[in-house]
Amino acid sequence: MKRFFVIALCIILVVSFVACSAERPSNIKAENSSGTIPDSITFSDDGIWPDNEYTQGIPTPPGTIGWVMLDSEQENCSIQIDGMTKAQFDSYYEQLLGAGYTEIEKVEEEVKGQGYISIGTIISNGSKSISLAYAESVLMMTIVNRGVDGSKLGFLQSSNLTNVYVNAYSTYDAQDGVQVITELYVPEGEKPKPQFSMVNGMVTITVGDETSSFFLGTAAETEAVGLAVNSKMLGSSGDKGFVVIAGTAYADNAVVGCGSFGISYEITIP
Repeated sequence: MKRFFVIALCIILVVSFVACSAERPSNIKAENSSGTIPDSITFSDDGIWPDNEYTQGIPTPPGTIGWVMLDSEQENCSIQIDGMTKAQFDSYYEQLLGAGYTEIEKVEEEVKGQGYISIGTIISNGSKSISLAYAESVLMMTIVNRGVDGSKLGFLQSSNLTNVYVNAYSTYDAQDGVQVITELYVPEGEKPKPQFSMVNGMVTITVGDETSSFFLGTAAETEAVGLAVNSKMLGSSGDKGFVVIAGTAYADNAVVGCGSFGISYEITIP
């Protein structure tokens, strides 16, 4: 029997803006994540900051480059940065604003039971936009060559825009090992609902001295996403571990077409 051993909740993905509550919809069902990276994505985990049309003019962030996805079909570049403190994120964010980017929207919320603040924001310089999601040492950023005029969104920010939340938890049994469930949704009663069309990202699981990464993806069109990654990673009772989930979610009615999400939490094998 599977046993739950951690549940975490945070605000993340600024597909649209302005959240009121985080009540999880009751009808989310987790489907098995695709384990295959699409042909349109060039994936790299060599730890090098990418030099391409999307990253030109963007300051290199502190921390370690976990992985990079360059998507020729969705026309963006997604990057996970590890080992970034909250102070370093704040400094890097100010550096981006100093480089000519304007804050379109920024939201912060405490992750229940985890003791840290999750941050989601979109910034733009008029020709390029960056979606940022920061959660406890991990920064996820998605860069698109599409600008947003914040002044034209002003009247929408109180009526037609909403936040998307991520709920993540893990289960364990002696046969299947660690399973990670990731859910993306708009809280009950809030509108508009995102028209999700795709999710691309990675789940990185550490148990003891072993670390493995798994592609997190789906192309299902839905208002709420539930994805399960079955790692087959086993451990002994009491072993400590860590889970990092980061990626990009796409929605047809999103401000820039997509948004970053990220969450991290500790686990203990029961």
